[in-house]
Amino acid sequence: MHGAALAGAFDMVLTAANTIAAVAGPTLLLAVTFKHPTLINQPAIFEAWVTHTEGRRTFSRGQLVQAGVVTVEAEACSSP
Repeated sequence: MHGAALAGAFDMVLTAANTIAAVAGPTLLLAVTFKHPTLINQPAIFEAWVTHTEGRRTFSRGQLVQAGVVTVEAEACSSP
């Protein structure tokens, strides 16, 4: 899977986690780490959670798991 597509997906997934936690806002920073290849023909699960807030800024993390292996990790900071 192309890294840019995964980065775009993480932007949406981490924003969804922020929305569920009622602290959503535009993404200020998104860091994506590609740990292993992510294959197109296998199921994959995105996981995301809010780690903490500092003032108006919200920090969240996520990962993509495929066949029990974390293939991608992401961190984001957003602010309303």
